[in-house]
Amino acid sequence: MYVLDYLAGKYGSPSDKGAIVTEYRLLCSGELYNGRVQTLGEWRKSDVTRNLLSHPCILRVVSQPFDDYPQELLLRVSAPESVTETKGNSSLILRPDDHVAEDLAALLTLFLRRLITVSVKVRVTYPTNPLVPPDRESGPHEWALPIVNPATRITWKKRPVSIGWGMSGVESFVDNNPPPLGVDPGRLESKLAAVVKIPHSEAYIRAAKLYAQAMRLIEEWPDVAYERLVSSVETIAAEVCSLPLRDTMLNNKAIVWRRAKEMGLGMEDAEELAVLAAKDNPWTSRKFRTFIKAMVDETLWQADKVFRGPDNFLPNRETFDDALAEVCTTRGAAVHAGVGYGASVGVGSGWGIPAEALHEALSGGSKVPPVTWFERVANLALNRYLDEASTRPSDWKISL
Repeated sequence: MYVLDYLAGKYGSPSDKGAIVTEYRLLCSGELYNGRVQTLGEWRKSDVTRNLLSHPCILRVVSQPFDDYPQELLLRVSAPESVTETKGNSSLILRPDDHVAEDLAALLTLFLRRLITVSVKVRVTYPTNPLVPPDRESGPHEWALPIVNPATRITWKKRPVSIGWGMSGVESFVDNNPPPLGVDPGRLESKLAAVVKIPHSEAYIRAAKLYAQAMRLIEEWPDVAYERLVSSVETIAAEVCSLPLRDTMLNNKAIVWRRAKEMGLGMEDAEELAVLAAKDNPWTSRKFRTFIKAMVDETLWQADKVFRGPDNFLPNRETFDDALAEVCTTRGAAVHAGVGYGASVGVGSGWGIPAEALHEALSGGSKVPPVTWFERVANLALNRYLDEASTRPSDWKISL
């Protein structure tokens, strides 16, 4: 994966004078600022708070005004002129900068819990002019790129405010948009560096991309977003969860064990046959639930600041295990039988509560938690895994 090569320093740095540097504009569905700068709450008045990262990439707020929606970010990365992919008898030559930018946007979406997408490539800067012979000193050269038509705008819709009226007039005023997020540049740089160090770094990038896809879809297609979120967790859980204990495997394939005994095999041989049969089971559901329960922490039970929804739609500590089991069951029915998740899964991802969702909840027709609740579960699990895996032995496993 090109982003792993970039984070490992193989493509240099955008501050290197001899590097080919590509600049992009990203769109953030929220407001970011440098939280390490002391401004007494007036960060929008200081240009210093626009600097979010200087390594391994340059990330800066360029919106005017600061809190324009969506917020526009500058991203600069360095990349080689070309790389060659070879598969069998086929070879493909490409510049990897677009791949690096898209994957960095996915990681930023996961780490900051704000939808961040690539809008347009702005410019490419070469250390020298490629059109001038090498024996003539030309200096840095910028390659002009079209930006009007190629630009894309993938963001969350801006949510309206809630105004509570009473006898004395306005009694409450609630902004339903995600609150401004103070970014710790050192912490963000450490997390990007940790992605390269963990044992399953490629799987983690795949999980981050699935998570970012879900964040793109969460407002308009909550059902599809749910499937992407489940897949993002499964991608990592499949790598870090070990096979269950022998007794669990025997119980899972008890019918094989009993049939082997009926056919004349001894106890030891019958059990060995059952264990071998159980190893073919990917244990996807069990790994999924075990991984999540090992990774989430007390933060899950605090009020969510990104997606706000009625508490009576959300699982609590006592129903947490049942909710995860229901997520697995419903996801399987949706993928393999086309069964829908129900209207209530979209609660919290848009404005208000649809009448269908309220009717479904009151009638007890759906037990699947809202997708916004599970997005937070997936985000906590994936971020906690990165923190844990970067400090543990390479052979660390989670036992089923």
